[in-house]
Amino acid sequence: MKVRHWIYFIAGFLVFWLILSCLINNIYILPSPFMVIEIMIKLLFATSFYSSVFMSVFRAVLSVIVSFIVAVLIAIISLRKHFISSLLEKTILILRSIPNVTYVILLLFWVSRETMVFIVSFLLLFPIIYQNIFESLKEQENLWHDVLMIYPQSMYVTVTRIYIPLMKSAVVSSLISASSLAFKVGVMAEILGQVQTGIGRQIQLARLDIDLASVMAWTIWLILIVFVFDALIKKLLHLITR
Repeated sequence: MKVRHWIYFIAGFLVFWLILSCLINNIYILPSPFMVIEIMIKLLFATSFYSSVFMSVFRAVLSVIVSFIVAVLIAIISLRKHFISSLLEKTILILRSIPNVTYVILLLFWVSRETMVFIVSFLLLFPIIYQNIFESLKEQENLWHDVLMIYPQSMYVTVTRIYIPLMKSAVVSSLISASSLAFKVGVMAEILGQVQTGIGRQIQLARLDIDLASVMAWTIWLILIVFVFDALIKKLLHLITR
């Protein structure tokens, strides 16, 4: 049933797009869907397509993995050290108030373009994952506090035997939301940082050539990649946590 709904939605969107492009009749304002699809097919035969996709996916996956590991470790420490959780609460509030573009501009003064993309992704993903994990840990601690007071356990046993099994939903939701955001943030940083390789680089080159059709073709490919990656993450997490 869901597949049928998607087919109806895509078909309706393409028809609307086609009618609008015919009415505007200007490829520099809105190219037709046929032109964009043709460019998408041509990209499949270009080696730059695969190298760009690989680099963007690699950056997104790496940023999610590192952000998740660091967030989990710090959340566990914050659970025991309240001054750390208080400090992080204020730090995260400051990080979220800074515009993404500011991160890019500042980091380009200090690190390479490639490193900048990773750091920007980390600074935006870490607060989201950390807060989800930390709030879940706090909830579990409140539920198990009396039991652990009566039957005290080591930190390792408490985390591996109690917290982790009960935190599956928080971990799954954090990774799913972070994986989608990682691509959006990563490509945005690639565009602004003008990296050598990546989907953002290709979009930037198409923009400089005033090639809106190519910009839209790369954007649609990015959407499809995010959908596939999101489905793979959900499938993998389902196999791990079942």
